[in-house]
Amino acid sequence: MFDLILDSALAKCGTSSVLAQEIGSSPSELTKFRAGEAGFKIHHLQKLFTISGLVVISDQEKENLINAALTFADLYKGKK
Repeated sequence: MFDLILDSALAKCGTSSVLAQEIGSSPSELTKFRAGEAGFKIHHLQKLFTISGLVVISDQEKENLINAALTFADLYKGKK
């Protein structure tokens, strides 16, 4: 999961140096975090999520969204 967050945030920032600066960390800390050799504080993780644009939802919320999308698709098919 964190690889996806890091990859998405890195794609938006361009380089690990810029990403590290944006979250208030260093590039070496970012590398260690990705390798599982170090952790980040909550505020670093919050910034990573914000930059990545990704959102964590519960299984129930996921099911609700899927059901809503399927219902919408059924309604759309019915109008054709």
